[in-house]
Amino acid sequence: MVFEGAFTLCYSIFKMKRFLLLSLVAFATSGLWAQQLNNAGFEDWQLGPLDTVPAQWKSSDFGVARTAGAQGGWAVEVWNWYHYGKGYVMNELSSTGFVPQPTFNAHGGQAFAFRPVALTGFYRYLLGDNQGLPDSAYITLSFKRRNSTTQQTDSLSFVLFKLPPTPTFTPFSIPISLAGSVAPDSLFIALVSSVNGFCGQSPNCLYLAVDNLQFQYPTGLGNALAEDAWSLNTSSNHWKVETAEACAQTWVEVSSLEGKTLLRNSLMPYSTTLDASALPNGIYLIRLIKSNGETSLIKKVAWVQH
Repeated sequence: MVFEGAFTLCYSIFKMKRFLLLSLVAFATSGLWAQQLNNAGFEDWQLGPLDTVPAQWKSSDFGVARTAGAQGGWAVEVWNWYHYGKGYVMNELSSTGFVPQPTFNAHGGQAFAFRPVALTGFYRYLLGDNQGLPDSAYITLSFKRRNSTTQQTDSLSFVLFKLPPTPTFTPFSIPISLAGSVAPDSLFIALVSSVNGFCGQSPNCLYLAVDNLQFQYPTGLGNALAEDAWSLNTSSNHWKVETAEACAQTWVEVSSLEGKTLLRNSLMPYSTTLDASALPNGIYLIRLIKSNGETSLIKKVAWVQH
């Protein structure tokens, strides 16, 4: 009876651990480790203090609303309000206030663990009554990572991209270059109505509309290593990586969520075996890497020892 009770307890603990790991993977793929911005198409909206604001974004309270999108649906629009007050939206900003400070915010943003090479989207920018002076709206991006050694936040990339006037929705592409080889752990983005604008007789001017933001990732590995062209089987302690084509001078790498490389093997033609028997239970990131540094998209796996 004691043995039977102990067995039942151990089996229950095992099932609980497995449930927790599977829950973590569901949580990881549902948004925390998503490869795109939250509500990047601005289709979801909620009521703000004075106007509507896009869900999972924070705003300047004044000078923001939704407008007809570039390809149907909705887009976000921000503008200068009360002559000089800049309109803006930021992703998941932790602080509040009427004065926009996107370049100084240290705590805003969303969890993000990928290395995109560009941000694309559509924008429209109307000067309105801007005293006839040239100006531009801008998008700022900041990729950050917590340094466990220094207990400081390191900046992997900061971009401030200006958007000149255009009367209709126009595609744009912002190049992104991240320092080092590790993934960030957070991403901060702000869309701001002007650099230095000041409205004339009308208190409102400099209308920036943005829609369908999307990160782009390296494609240099070719179609053979696109996300749906290679697979990972973890049904045993010896993981199988299978590719649609033979890939020369390519490695498969397994790392922790903190970016530490744990396994790295040369990729064999079509099928490669990884010995995962020494890895503890947990969530791991797997990617393919060419000798020139180009990488595939990352796959995530929840690992339970067999």
